[in-house]
Amino acid sequence: MKKIKNIHVKVSYVVGLGNIEVPENVMEQLEEIYEENKLIQDTPCCLKYGETKDWLDENIKENDAFQWEHEIEILEKE
Repeated sequence: MKKIKNIHVKVSYVVGLGNIEVPENVMEQLEEIYEENKLIQDTPCCLKYGETKDWLDENIKENDAFQWEHEIEILEKE
C-alpha cells in the first residue's frame, strides 16, 4: 500500500434532460450561458445566474449521468 498526502480530483459528468419546463428567467439565463460559453460556479462572479444554478442543482442528479470523467489535478505523495 502507498500513502497519498493530498489529492484533488475533478469529476465531470454529462446528464441529458428532455421534455422539461423551466421558468422564463431560467431559460433566458441558460441561453446566455450557452451562447457565451460560460460556466456556472459557486463564485461571487456567478451570482447573476443564481436562479439557474439553483434550478440545475434541483433537477440534475448524479444518478442520471451517462458519461464520467476524472481528472487528477493535484497529487502529493508522502
